[in-house]
Amino acid sequence: MHSWIIAVWFLFLGLGVGSFLNVVIDRAQSNRGLGGRSACDFCHKTLLWFDLIPVLSYVFLGGKCRFCSKRLSLQYPLVEALTGLLYVLVFLFFWQAQPLYFISMLCIVTLSVVIAITDMKYQIIPDWAVVLLFLIGISINIDRIFYYFAGSLIGVFFLWIIYHLSQGKAMGYGDVKLIAAQGMILSLPFLFISLYISFLLGGLYSVPLLAMRKKKMTSQIPFGPFLVIGFLISTFVSYGW
Repeated sequence: MHSWIIAVWFLFLGLGVGSFLNVVIDRAQSNRGLGGRSACDFCHKTLLWFDLIPVLSYVFLGGKCRFCSKRLSLQYPLVEALTGLLYVLVFLFFWQAQPLYFISMLCIVTLSVVIAITDMKYQIIPDWAVVLLFLIGISINIDRIFYYFAGSLIGVFFLWIIYHLSQGKAMGYGDVKLIAAQGMILSLPFLFISLYISFLLGGLYSVPLLAMRKKKMTSQIPFGPFLVIGFLISTFVSYGW
């Protein structure tokens, strides 16, 4: 089978998983179960099956609800498309890797999407996603567990200092827990690279907002998405070699 056919298959798989992640992201924060049909956020009418086709339904409906014509959140197609793209990248980078690493990378990108979007939307990093990420790190690096655990502690200490000195304004405690899990997956050099990318992107995002006075120095800007971006870039580079 040609590799591009498999890549397309992973794209569709990622789109479907992304659609499910939208449900997880929103229902987990409202303490709703994952069962039951999806409904409009505004009129609460149950959506039809052809309104749930990843990305395409959003495009065909013009980004509006079929029933009440309210504008739907861009979160839905973006999460679907992002997850699909990441699944294709996992295939391109890791299709020759051992099954454990390949499956672990699919899980890592899936959890990372949940963490980034949840933090952006609700300013909270779900503990269950961080714990799963931590356990994945243990499973793929069990032969060097103490080395990765030491690196994780260094990352935690670094972000905890920032969290403590800023009294939680520059960084949340969820970010500290997140770096603990990421440190179990990335070796020390790449963990530092991940942090560098995260702070660089965070600065590039925050400084213009402060300059345009759209944000104040006391405003809280979710740092989790930047940690996720730096982490994924470093992970693809380190494990893809």
